[in-house]
Amino acid sequence: MKKLPIVLTILFAIMIALVSCKESPVAPPTPEPEIDPKTLPLTLEFLAEGELSIEMSTKYENSDIYYSKNDGEKILLEDGIPVSVSEGDVICLYRDWTVSRSEGTIPFFTIECSSDCYVYGNVMSLIDSEQFATESEVFQYSFANLFEYNENILNHPSIDLVLPATKLADSCYANMFNGCSGLTKAPVLPATTLAESCYSAMFCDCTSLETAPNLPATELAESCYEYMFTGCKKLTKAPDLPAEELVDSCYAGMFCDCTSLETAPVLPATELAESCYEDMFIGCEKLTKAPDLPAEELADYCYASMFCDCTSLETAPDLPAEELVDYCYASMFYGCSNLNSLTCLATDINAYCCISYWLEDVPSTGTFYRSSTVDDAFWTTNIPTGWTIVEAQ
Repeated sequence: MKKLPIVLTILFAIMIALVSCKESPVAPPTPEPEIDPKTLPLTLEFLAEGELSIEMSTKYENSDIYYSKNDGEKILLEDGIPVSVSEGDVICLYRDWTVSRSEGTIPFFTIECSSDCYVYGNVMSLIDSEQFATESEVFQYSFANLFEYNENILNHPSIDLVLPATKLADSCYANMFNGCSGLTKAPVLPATTLAESCYSAMFCDCTSLETAPNLPATELAESCYEYMFTGCKKLTKAPDLPAEELVDSCYAGMFCDCTSLETAPVLPATELAESCYEDMFIGCEKLTKAPDLPAEELADYCYASMFCDCTSLETAPDLPAEELVDYCYASMFYGCSNLNSLTCLATDINAYCCISYWLEDVPSTGTFYRSSTVDDAFWTTNIPTGWTIVEAQ
């Protein structure tokens, strides 16, 4: 029997291989299902060996917190007694709040980590250890100070930290991430109705935070956003603030010392409240344009120090209110060293300290636009000497 020429042998082998492939196609790999962080308990995944501990603000019946390590059994996490962890250890945290919910409060506690760890999963496992995936209500101080000054918590690259509550309570998230300098992204905050001080100082001094959450709430409460992002030096854009009716101190100090903030939120409110915008943008040295301020009726301290030390601000928002109130514009533009234009239509400036220091340390020359119902002399002693006074059109 003659052997086939080598070329024909190779071709024959290729044909057999092609037929074989056609008859037995290779199935594509099955993608791994995405993890829904809402179904995971609050989790800390350690990147290096260290210790985990908690400090309780108060201690009473049914305030116990439990942890599991690497899917092990739940163990009581004792106040102030550290748990040793190794690189790669995964700690899940649980709590059942069985104190009568009508009492409205629970003792808060602070989680401390001595080494870097990812934080992710559903924080509601600290409300209900079993049904946390469906819980949507938090209570007074539920997560206040939870990670305060914990510089070692980090965002997981693919699994989010979830704060799903839509029914909030007073101070429920106050100071929750205060001083957490490792966080770069904030969790989603879905609530549309807020509670007193609910987000107060929540991300204060999160110096690496680059992305703020959307803030859809339209029903505010006293001090709800007070100092929320103070000291977030990498935050460049503020979230929208859609509420049209404000309450006392609701936005006070909200973006204070956000030194990279370039874009301010739209501020549509026409119903103001005491101190509602006080200190809101102090030290936002990259802010070049202020948001419109349409309200014609003011409240005590409403704009006090609002743009103090905004050294890049060139044009102030128009101020349409005719009657001023106590401290309403006090120090409003103090230290705005590039400000050269201001329109103020006030015709009554008799309120106590209503314009005290409002144009202190601004450029020596600029243009001031006044109401047509007052004359130049009305403003002569209340604006910088070198500024030109012009009737507003």
